[in-house]
Amino acid sequence: FPFERNPGAFSTERADLAPHHALEERIAAPSKTSAAAKKRHNASASRRNALDYYEKALELAPDEIGVYLEYANGLLLLNRNRNREQARELLVRGIGITPGDAYDRILHDLAVQRLAGLDDD
Repeated sequence: FPFERNPGAFSTERADLAPHHALEERIAAPSKTSAAAKKRHNASASRRNALDYYEKALELAPDEIGVYLEYANGLLLLNRNRNREQARELLVRGIGITPGDAYDRILHDLAVQRLAGLDDD
């Protein structure tokens, strides 16, 4: 085995290995800045995923009042000021759907209340 013939060949004392060890230490202990950046990136990806899922729900169930209500609620949670008009449009579209049963009537009433709350802000 090469280890037996040259036991010092893999010594950490070798000058040509020192930069690699320094790099490994930096990788093993990421800075707080990189952790914060990663958290922001993950949050941004989660927001994009949420919006994609709401869009998919609208494609799958365009006649469900609850989809419009939840999409509007999600937009308002993400950024109330920036997403207010889009949420308003979704609520108006949802309210325009004729409720099919008692549950839909409850969702319809909730959408009406949410829309009125947007006007109060």
